[in-house]
Amino acid sequence: MIVLKRLLFIFCITFVFIFSLITPFFALNTAKADSAAAYKIKSSYTSLRVKPSSKAQVVETLKKNAYVVRQDTKTYLGSGLKWYKVQALDSGNTGFIATKYLTKTTLPDYSRLSSLSVSAGVLCPAFKPDVFQYDFYLPEAQNDFALSYAVPKPETAVQVKKGEMVIEGNPAVIAFENGAVLTITSVYQDKTSVYQITMKREDANTAKLQELAFSDIAITPDFNPEVFAYTAGVPYSVIDTTVTAALFNGFSQVNYFINGEKNNDNFLPLMVGKNTFGVEVTSPLGQKNVYTLDVTRAEPSEGEIIHMSALERRFVETAFQLLPERHPFLLAYEEATGRDIKSYSVIKNNYKISGVPFEFGGSGKFKGFSDRWWAKTSVRRYPVGGMDCAEYMCWIYRQMGYIVPDSSAGLFLSGVEGELRNLKGVRFHKVIPSLDIAKIGDIAYNSKDYSYTSGHGNHTAMFLSTARKLGIGDTLCKYYPDFPIDAYLLIDVGWADGKYYHNMIKKTGVKGRSDLGGVGIQFFTSIKGNNGKYVYASPYRSKKKSYAWKDTQSGQIFTIAANLERNRRPVQYKPSQKSSVQYVMNLCRPIHRNDD
Repeated sequence: MIVLKRLLFIFCITFVFIFSLITPFFALNTAKADSAAAYKIKSSYTSLRVKPSSKAQVVETLKKNAYVVRQDTKTYLGSGLKWYKVQALDSGNTGFIATKYLTKTTLPDYSRLSSLSVSAGVLCPAFKPDVFQYDFYLPEAQNDFALSYAVPKPETAVQVKKGEMVIEGNPAVIAFENGAVLTITSVYQDKTSVYQITMKREDANTAKLQELAFSDIAITPDFNPEVFAYTAGVPYSVIDTTVTAALFNGFSQVNYFINGEKNNDNFLPLMVGKNTFGVEVTSPLGQKNVYTLDVTRAEPSEGEIIHMSALERRFVETAFQLLPERHPFLLAYEEATGRDIKSYSVIKNNYKISGVPFEFGGSGKFKGFSDRWWAKTSVRRYPVGGMDCAEYMCWIYRQMGYIVPDSSAGLFLSGVEGELRNLKGVRFHKVIPSLDIAKIGDIAYNSKDYSYTSGHGNHTAMFLSTARKLGIGDTLCKYYPDFPIDAYLLIDVGWADGKYYHNMIKKTGVKGRSDLGGVGIQFFTSIKGNNGKYVYASPYRSKKKSYAWKDTQSGQIFTIAANLERNRRPVQYKPSQKSSVQYVMNLCRPIHRNDD
């Protein structure tokens, strides 16, 4: 038996050796293949060889993104690989390259310019090789300019003409003539590209708006391109506005401002009181005009103020128990309501702990927690370790007598009220589709990768409504004087108050992730988009994304921040798009509620 095994082994080795010798001479006919197909090298570098074999002589080494053209329709076998016969575009050398190093592409058009620039003025739009029509603006004080260009190949021929007059040189010095057209013709072999540049001067309307309107707002006076200051007043029920701005010149730029801070889009939330909106128009040459609107949103009448229900108050006071005992929201709430919220605290290593740091899966395995603290009991036991976001939500609900899932995905999929949704690959579940019907205690859900089934990359928080609804608008301003009391709030365990929790973990050895934070408050605003859906869009997207208060008693700093924006993890239903800052808003309600 041993002899037979050895003979079989020798036979296999001999077969492989002989096959490796003869396969370079095998070729598979692929009649449908394109013999002139172009490819790019996709590895850092690869070798062009004289035969389809890894041991064959190297003709030349090609770097990544080098172009080759297939020479026939055959696929060759050699050294256990498939090969194409190709010609290197730059050198003209012919040889073989293994197909695994190639990716199919189209050959570059060497008749297109690599660059096109002017010594003065502005080319609109900015040059791109595949854009052929441009406007060129030159300041009034200048009467000529130099036009420079670069070609991808020395063989590419270029001719510059102004009308019928050929202009020599590169750079070519050109006398400015308003309305005249420059024609740049670039030729490589059998291909031709033609670029046209129209010379223009800016006029009085280049940095002005043709139309300006604000949804749900009637401005005074009526819009006139020559008038730059407007006023308006709106009732409390108007919470946001969408700006419509039409330009005289399509190459001018528009920027939007809220109270002097740049906003990323034309959706502008309205806070109670005075709001100053700015619409800045910048011409191609940098001229600027700013249209301003001072709009006052009225204070709510008694009938418009929505007070908390008894159940909502229980949610707030239960959630606040795990805030640090000197947290401004806790202090403001106690002062405004006269209620005493007993926050958990304990002395460890001569350091007073209050608040709970983030630790993924911390409470799920009872790490660092008092025995049976997770269950609802009449005895207050302080969790001296960390917890994660879903476990915090679960803890709040359990203290109130409700049993809910203890994972982010489980919580979101447990919605029992609202709008029925069905995601591909996920069972039917219900969501709260807008903030119009959201209630304090609803679970806000966001996900970086929208992975409900795995539970990874997901985050949950409890919806708190606004400081105004919590009844703490006036008392909160003692700690954060300019905080927007109509901004929506969430309470969670995650990124909040990182420095505070880092010090706690460092000084006491309490379990938790020091690179994150713990139980705290974050804010966001929501407005209605063009489709009528609520979208996340913080008005504080420029410099001010957080508000800080230093406690003189403890020396600790407490911060409320727009963490959803900073981490680009908005509450959403649709998968996130990295290029955008707007997402459809959704929450879930894991229990049936009858708020009185």
